[in-house]
Amino acid sequence: MAILEKKTSAPQRRKSAKPTCASRSATVPAEKKQATSSENVSSEAKKPIWEVVAEIGAQIPLEEWAKLPDDASINYRHYLYGAPKRDT
Repeated sequence: MAILEKKTSAPQRRKSAKPTCASRSATVPAEKKQATSSENVSSEAKKPIWEVVAEIGAQIPLEEWAKLPDDASINYRHYLYGAPKRDT
């Protein structure tokens, strides 16, 4: 029974004197911290991804859209990797 008690009890952990990552980042002066790109953009200026894609797609001429194959969504492996075409 003593063997089971030893195995089931968790080992005691010592507290480390080394600073953790969180405490290190708290010691950096505010003027040395760099602002991220999301902090530079106001919340009103952010657009949903579908609006960004629609704007980029609107810049492509209709002639270029006409060059795309009709079965590209089904046979994307063929057009990207050269796999055999699927029947549509």
